Order: sequence, then C-alpha cells, then structure tokens
Amino acid sequence: MTINTIAHATAALETATAYGARIYMMASEVFTISAILWTLNFMAGMVEKTYTAGRTVGSFYFANLHQFVIASCKHIIAFVILAAQLVYEGAQIVYTNRREIVAKLNDYRNAIGRQFAYTSPAIITA
Repeated sequence: MTINTIAHATAALETATAYGARIYMMASEVFTISAILWTLNFMAGMVEKTYTAGRTVGSFYFANLHQFVIASCKHIIAFVILAAQLVYEGAQIVYTNRREIVAKLNDYRNAIGRQFAYTSPAIITA
C-alpha cells in the first residue's frame, strides 16, 4: 500500500462523511419542519372544531334557551331581594319582642319538664 492510495481513501472518506453530514442535516431539518407543520395543522384543526362547537352551542342557546335564562335570572334576583327584606323585617320583630319570646320559650320548656318529673302524692296526716 502506498501513501497515495491512503490519501485517496482518506479524501473519499472525508467526502462521504461531509455528504453524510449534509444529508443528516437536511433530514433533521425536514423532520423538524414536518413536526412543526403537523403541530400547526393539529392546532388549527382543534381551533376549527372548538369554533364549530361554540357556534353550534351558541345558536342552540339563542334559539331555545336565551329567553328562559333571562326570565329565570330576573325571577331569582326578585326572590333574593324579597327574601332579604323578609329576613330583615323578621330580625327586627324578633329583636323587638325578644323578652316575650324568651319568657314564652321558658314556659314551654318548664311545661315539658313537668311532664317528665315525678311528683309525690300528698301525704294526708290525720
């Protein structure tokens, strides 16, 4: 083997390595670009499906449920206001009559307690 043959083999090996590196670089770029494009296509499909679902739900809501929901919200708000007024007025009445209420509750408690208490019969002494 001569040095000339080794030089030619080394040059061919360098050329093959350079072309192999270029091919690897191009393949990785193609793979990366394909992955990016696939991801963008997937995201675009998800956005399209979300938009379609939102449009379908929205059109159904406005066609069938909107008036019911508005009326229900108005009724609920009116009920909450009325209930708050009744609770406030009831609290005022209870606070004003608290002594009478406590006295009446004590009478009930004592009456119930007497039902369960043993009272001895009166002893008659003659």
